[in-house]
Amino acid sequence: MGSKELLSLVFGYQGGIFHDMLPIYEHMLPYELKQYTLQYCPDDVENLLTQYPSARLPLLSECMPYMRNVLFLKAAQFGNLALLRTLESLYTLHHTPGHLLDLAAQNGHLGVLTYLHHHAPTVGCTTSAMDNAASNGHLEIVQFLHTNRTEGCTTRALDYAAAGGHLEVVRFLRTHRHEGGEHAVNYAAANGHVDVVMYLSNSTRGLVTIRTWNAWVPTRQ
Repeated sequence: MGSKELLSLVFGYQGGIFHDMLPIYEHMLPYELKQYTLQYCPDDVENLLTQYPSARLPLLSECMPYMRNVLFLKAAQFGNLALLRTLESLYTLHHTPGHLLDLAAQNGHLGVLTYLHHHAPTVGCTTSAMDNAASNGHLEIVQFLHTNRTEGCTTRALDYAAAGGHLEVVRFLRTHRHEGGEHAVNYAAANGHVDVVMYLSNSTRGLVTIRTWNAWVPTRQ
């Protein structure tokens, strides 16, 4: 009984969790998945899944059904297109509850975002996709969403892009989107992003509030 393959075959006819799945099972316990649906893949779980043999992923999902959704979340969140393709060949991508498009956009994974857009366009995309992509400075993602999707964004896209000093994203949003940003100049000034302050000031006919000026001046001294 020293063969791992033989032991796996024997244990396959027994109930419960396989021995090699116990670390994953234990890491998932704090998330109480019987109470709600997880909307992201925790980093510690992602590390374990990365080391786990891909050939056993279907069995993992059978033993712990909630892991099917977690695996989809992992693929989108960490840009693992190969895993996403494998999962799609095994399960129905369209019924995945997680916001996969939002996750891929937020983390800058254009390949996964494009794949999801073409193969499962209704799987979890909201205004958060462009908002968070802009906040993280992912210009290509913002451009893709603007061109190919209809969800759009909110004022947070411009506000947070300015706060992060992502000038090219700010420039694109000001040129191609109409949502605007109520606090963009102030956020840019508060974080010392002079180039963004100058661009926004010029693009709004030189309008700079007293609050903006007070936040900006200390960064230039």
